[in-house]
Amino acid sequence: MAEQLDERMKSFLQRLEKLKASDHYFYLQSIAGPTEPRVKVSGRGDMIMLASYSYLGLASHPKIRATAIEAMERYGVGAGGVRLLAGTTELHRELEERIAEFKNTEAATLFSSGYVTNMSTISSLFGRGDVIIMDKLDHASIIDGCLLSGAQFRTYRHNDMEHLESILKKSQNFNTRLIVADAVFSMDGDIADLPGIVELAKKYDALVMIDEARSRSEESRT
Repeated sequence: MAEQLDERMKSFLQRLEKLKASDHYFYLQSIAGPTEPRVKVSGRGDMIMLASYSYLGLASHPKIRATAIEAMERYGVGAGGVRLLAGTTELHRELEERIAEFKNTEAATLFSSGYVTNMSTISSLFGRGDVIIMDKLDHASIIDGCLLSGAQFRTYRHNDMEHLESILKKSQNFNTRLIVADAVFSMDGDIADLPGIVELAKKYDALVMIDEARSRSEESRT
């Protein structure tokens, strides 16, 4: 077993070195300074930033910087623990209340990332005896949430409502059925057929979960 692992690691490192030598390895590149439209990456000159999530440039906005420094002086540089036990501050509660008010919902919950949001929500609310029906091009965080939940899960062809309906017809013996999809698909930019999904969910008494992460980003750019 140890020898097999060593061989795998050697093969992996060889591929990694080959990518680096051909300048095709773009992960874990260090950025000098704040994330802005142009950045210095790994000692190179100015490069156009196309991978940042700071679509509106808020990550380096002077007012946000000043507010963050003020919060750091009051609360320190970290929560000091996971939120469930010792990591919830007044700021978390205040922000959740303001988000809930803005969205006109009963409550809101903060997660540390979109990946954790999907993974935690799906694995917490669904389990054995349930079925999760997902679009073939759903984000990896949705897939991981399905795997962690212990529920059965099915995949329908991308934005194919006929295929989705055929799966729903065959999945009526489960306790709960969930249809989950990206609103805007991360790798292709396609928009989910939300009216079609909701119509089928009502017809077959299924729940719907939509990942809005990238659709929020698209709106911010328009």
